[in-house]
Amino acid sequence: MWNKKRIVGLLLLLVVVFSVGCKGKENDVKEETTETEVTEEATEVAKEPTSLFVSRWAGPHADTQKEIIKDYTDSMVTIDDVDYGNLKQKQILSFQSRPGDGNYDVVWVNYFWMKEYVENGYLLPIDDYIKENGLDTSMYSKSMMESCIFDSKTYGLPTFAQTLILTYDSVALENAGLEVPKTTDDLIAV
Repeated sequence: MWNKKRIVGLLLLLVVVFSVGCKGKENDVKEETTETEVTEEATEVAKEPTSLFVSRWAGPHADTQKEIIKDYTDSMVTIDDVDYGNLKQKQILSFQSRPGDGNYDVVWVNYFWMKEYVENGYLLPIDDYIKENGLDTSMYSKSMMESCIFDSKTYGLPTFAQTLILTYDSVALENAGLEVPKTTDDLIAV
């Protein structure tokens, strides 16, 4: 991932290289660019918003994010919200395509897929971004954070937790002569 400092640095380098490359040309009508003009030109270019292409599981979370980014003008963010059944396949196709072919910049990843994505080199660690921005990861559940860490490197941040709840009709169980299950084996038997 490119941060603003890297983008500005690259732009400055490109402008300087371009200026030096054009310096000795006889048919050059424009006067030699000064360092101040180069810096101002690079700053103007750097002010242009960065474009981000985000892969996201479709649904209420994606809808909320789309509403939030409407007012965010520092970058042009496009959210590609995909139904869960096709999400992993579409992400992997993006990871395996040539750079510049509409690849995702940011992905929402089910923690079940995280290890596979890391082992295949699809994800980059985000530890430097966490440190640069002073993010306190202790706000997350320890086990949820651990699902994002491989070889002491952090590859993501938890987005939400789900709790599975089992409910039962005690009258229906009693009428069927069954007892409330207390273990998984009991539940399967019932």
